[in-house]
Amino acid sequence: MEVGPGLSSARDADLDQLSDADLVDQSHGQVTLMTVHNAKGLEFDVIIACVLGGTDINGGRGTIFGTLIGALIIGVLSNAMNLMGLAIYHQDVVRGIVLVCAILMHRLISSRIR
Repeated sequence: MEVGPGLSSARDADLDQLSDADLVDQSHGQVTLMTVHNAKGLEFDVIIACVLGGTDINGGRGTIFGTLIGALIIGVLSNAMNLMGLAIYHQDVVRGIVLVCAILMHRLISSRIR
């Protein structure tokens, strides 16, 4: 199996030194190799998506549908910030503000229900 230019198999390659171009099959445009580093740094986005979807930050229940809606919101927000050319540090600040607002709204709504 041809993994990339000059590589005979994934075991022969040092996975940390592979570039994105090495991971793409040039004939079909498909990704042929996944590493543990592909989702590195997305933990904050996952937490925000769950909280936006209605999951309590202190633990509790949430729904898959709510989490998907939260992921859609954070994905659109991230894409918009990338298109505006915001620096990654500013994007993290905006995401943090969104997280704090979601937590405050959840607390306000849950206190009115009780």
